[in-house]
This record gives sequence, C-alpha cells and structure tokens, in this order.
Amino acid sequence: MDAPDSLIATISPSDAARGEWDAIVIGAGPTGSVAGAGLARSGMRTLIVDRTVHPREKVCGGCLSSAGTRALARLGLSRAVNDAMPLRTLRLHAGGRSASVSIEGYVAIGRRTLDARLAALALEAGARLLWPASARLLPGGDVQITSPSGDFRTAAAAVIVADGLSGTSLRDDPASAWIVRPQSRIGAGAILDSSPLPLREDEVAMLCHREGYLGLVRLPCGRVNAAAAFDPRAARNAGGPARLAARLIERAGGDAQAIDRARWKGTPALTRRRARIEARCMLVAGDAARYVEPFTGEGMTWAIESGESVVPHALSMARREYRTGQWTRASTRLLRRRHLTCAAVAGVLRSPLALEMIVTLGAARPSLASMLGRWIGLSSPQQVGASA
Repeated sequence: MDAPDSLIATISPSDAARGEWDAIVIGAGPTGSVAGAGLARSGMRTLIVDRTVHPREKVCGGCLSSAGTRALARLGLSRAVNDAMPLRTLRLHAGGRSASVSIEGYVAIGRRTLDARLAALALEAGARLLWPASARLLPGGDVQITSPSGDFRTAAAAVIVADGLSGTSLRDDPASAWIVRPQSRIGAGAILDSSPLPLREDEVAMLCHREGYLGLVRLPCGRVNAAAAFDPRAARNAGGPARLAARLIERAGGDAQAIDRARWKGTPALTRRRARIEARCMLVAGDAARYVEPFTGEGMTWAIESGESVVPHALSMARREYRTGQWTRASTRLLRRRHLTCAAVAGVLRSPLALEMIVTLGAARPSLASMLGRWIGLSSPQQVGASA
C-alpha cells in the first residue's frame, strides 16, 4: 500500500455540521484511525476530525513491536505496514561501550507513512474525514469544531478523544486535566538525511546517558528516524534538544553535523495521565489518556491496541448499554503491565551507574545482554553478541 502524497478531506465543514453522527473521533493518529475504522465497519456513522492534513511528520521512535503488527493483522489493517523494514537487533550504547540483543517481530516505519495509511484505511472502511479542523468537547457533551471556513457545533452518541499528548480538545474539562509526573522527560525527534553513526537496515541504535537517550533507526525510504527522551533542564542547558542529541552522538564517536542539519520537533512532558478518561458520551484513548516514556516499538503499539480496545465500549455507549467505569478498567488492564515495564526500563536508563554496568557486563558476557532483552520483552532465544 503506497503512502498517499496527501489525503483530502472527504466531507466539508458544512456537510459535517448537517450530518447525524453515531461517533466522532478527535484525532487521526494510530488510535483515532484504528478506532474510526472499527466503528465504521460496525455500521456507525463515524466522523474523524484532525487539526492537520496528512501526511505530516510526528515525533516518534519509528518502530512497531510484534504486538502492534499482530493487532493490525487482527483488524485487517496489515497493508499499512506491508513494506515496513524488519528489525533484528537493538544496540545499546552507554559509557563508551555497547551491547546488542536480538529482537523479534519488530519493524521500522515512519509515522508520516503509518498515520496516512491508517487514515486512508479508515476512510476505506466508511469513516468520513474532516481536516484541517480542531475539535473541542464542550461541558454539555457537544463538540465544537473550528475549521478555516468557520465554526459549528455537533454531537454524537460516542465521542472518542484521541488527539495525543498535545491535544486541546479537553481544555474546557478540568476534571480530565493532565497529571504530569514530576521530573518527566520531554520528547524530541527529527528525520535525518543520513545516519550520524554506522547503522544497519535491521538495527536500532539507542544512545543512553543520564541526560536522556536517543534512538536511531533506518526507515524504508532510506532516511533515518531520530527520537529522544531528554531531561528538560539538560536540553535547555545544551541549547535545545538538537544540541543535546548532537552531544550524545559526539560521545559515541558519530557525526553531529547530521543532527544539526535536521529540523527537530519537541513534545510536552512524556509521563502523564488524565485525571479521568470517560464521562457522559466521552472516552479518552491512546496517548491522550495516559503515557509513559516508551521503549523501542511500544508507543505506536499502545496507540493501536488502545484504538482497537475502545471500539466495543463506544458501541456499548451508542446503544445506551454502557456502564460507568468499564472503559477506565479495561484501559488500565490493557496497558498496566507494559507501562510498568517501560517505567522500570526508564528508571534504569536514568541511572548512569546501573546502565553502564549492564552494558559493560553485556559486552563482556553476551548472555547477560540477552537476559536484559528478555526482561523487556525484546529478545529472541538467539542473542547477537556485544562489543566494546
């Protein structure tokens, strides 16, 4: 499936205002498009609203785990990743040394491509797409939509909020405000024309330091996806996320100019959760509900699985069969273990002593690198070895 050069809205603001909707999905990222496709296939009159026209760049690690590819297969959406780059090795750098573990079922694909393809598949399933337009959930449950041609108010039996970390659709709902973890890191990313380090097509490189970590992976288009989680104070002191990324590259013996030439984007604090993720006709899903510092391939996987899981709850809400609290419980069960694992990994990555000890031992004894990979759910039975 080719990535569309651009996706044109399939409904005008005036027609969307006149339409009768069973479901409105705010956000056309992986969560919103997967949910929109599922709702439309179930016969729901579904409107997807997004602030930006796709394709568009997004800060992301560019990796999808085996759980994510399996979820897309279950949903009949595998065409979105049919030419993704298979990944076999994760290489960790810390303290001047590196250790590698093998990874199973992971693929590399850029968010620009994945999001556009999933949105196109949601349209194919029967959802209608309105963009560029911002949506805001009003206190009474209606949705206020603002587009270049004007504003209008509409409503639906179920409204899925999937507008990510930076979304503003719930700004009028203090009961659903973000609770941000103290000392949370910020995200940053860029698409590089060339790799600043030697990087095989089947490899993810992760450069780790007490100030944060930077991941590099080749995309199917040949460019390199760079994504980081940085201590915000360290990023400020370095002169911005791009300069801090360049510093990590220089410490690893790479070419910092490849970093400097790229256009970097940032995110708000990463580790956060909503005070509530459901109310009346509203269900909050994906990154818009809860997020922790992800490890390789986890962020996009969470988004896809959350989009899949919210559909039956939205259908229940539309049929007036919904019981208060069921989505909160289901969402917590879905992601609790993975979020805890990533939080534990993030804790290790914050400790220079622990991290350098792990990588040093992994370099000396490859079996320990393999054990680390199995602990975080990455490693296959065959490990790949380590090097100084």
